[in-house]
Amino acid sequence: MFDDDGEVNMQHVKRLWRNSTIENGFGPVGNQLAALAKDPAAKKRSLEARSTTVSLRKLHKLAGDELWIVRGFVADNPRTPVSILRALVYDESAYVRAMVAANVRTPIADLYTLANDPEVQVRRAVAANVDSPPEALAIIALLDRF
Repeated sequence: MFDDDGEVNMQHVKRLWRNSTIENGFGPVGNQLAALAKDPAAKKRSLEARSTTVSLRKLHKLAGDELWIVRGFVADNPRTPVSILRALVYDESAYVRAMVAANVRTPIADLYTLANDPEVQVRRAVAANVDSPPEALAIIALLDRF
């Protein structure tokens, strides 16, 4: 969402906006962006969540953040421990679950769980993960057929 200078990454915002609807569980992106714009602490948390130098203790704390966009950055962070990824598999936000599904550190068993997710965006993220086993891809193919 933010580039290395702390400025809003419009490409990421546009992708979020394009993929967001109330029905698909991503929730209104505008509310999340407004929260980040109005709240310097929220912006700081989002920057910390995507930092590759953030402490593991801080990642644990940020994994429970009230903003799904911050939790999504935690799920997307290559430093995020497997224990956090496993907890975020069951996050209420489809965006967060999709970020978990896309993370190459996500355990195979959790990719199976996410392959059965009711939200198509999450299943697509599983399919895009290079470590997804063929069986998980078969589950997605069956679910997306009907």
